Amino acid sequence: MIKIGSLKGTKLNANGKEINEFYIYSDAHHDEDGWVDAKKFMPIDFDLCFLKIKDKKSRMGWSSGTVWDGLKLAKDDEILYWKRSKE
Repeated sequence: MIKIGSLKGTKLNANGKEINEFYIYSDAHHDEDGWVDAKKFMPIDFDLCFLKIKDKKSRMGWSSGTVWDGLKLAKDDEILYWKRSKE
């Protein structure tokens, strides 16, 4: 799983200096509605997201490290997809 904001690699800039490249939200593969597969990508820690949960309604939540958290999330909820909240 790739964390948005994690190091992607390094590249050379115009001056030949090596710079770090990081994963950004546009690097995450998403469908036409903006939903990202939670098994492939995780958002930046504590960034509020809409979460599609297996066999339940969508809810708001966030990731903290490599786990999902939220006021109405149960520990056994399986997050299938997420979409960054613009608000």
